Amino acid sequence: MYGFVSWIEYDGKVFFLTDEEVFSPKGMGMFRLLSHHSFFHGTNSVIYHDAIREYFSLEPDQGTCCIQKDFWNTDTLPEPLDILLATPKSFLATWGRVFDGRFLLPDFFYIICHAPESYNLLRKKAWRRSLELDPRNTWLIRVIRHAPEPYAWKAWRRLFRWGNFVHNVELVSSDMGNSPEPYPRLAEKIYENRANSKTSFWVS
Repeated sequence: MYGFVSWIEYDGKVFFLTDEEVFSPKGMGMFRLLSHHSFFHGTNSVIYHDAIREYFSLEPDQGTCCIQKDFWNTDTLPEPLDILLATPKSFLATWGRVFDGRFLLPDFFYIICHAPESYNLLRKKAWRRSLELDPRNTWLIRVIRHAPEPYAWKAWRRLFRWGNFVHNVELVSSDMGNSPEPYPRLAEKIYENRANSKTSFWVS
């Protein structure tokens, strides 16, 4: 399983990677063969367990792989991760470059949908980065279904600004149970009037 934050516990120590390791001469040389496709969409990332093992020369059977996607819940994190993840500012000071260049789309999606109010700074950055990484907006339906406002509304507006309009409306309106109101109702209304919706793809 992949996700941030990942670490390995072994011999009384906690192993994880930050900007300092990833962008060090050793890290740059070690991870240079990973493509941007791998960074953003694949299973190989410089912040996950395989990379941690490689950087710290840990064998596959050494240590326990740990992951906590709700990394803002620092009470359940070991030291020093609890301190480094105490606030969005401490997060960005430690993983800012990794966040901008090495996080995967699922990481950004999880932050947008689940981060607490205290992490709004990071949620805003995650929203911007996700739009840059996925110009086709293939993940926006999930944001409408799961994210708090105003991000569900942001996703709604963008969904019908880009891509196949009719197809997107059908996706939202076809699953009433998972798309919260008012979005199924809006989708049905737009779908019924799509012939006249040439300049505006959403209603208020």
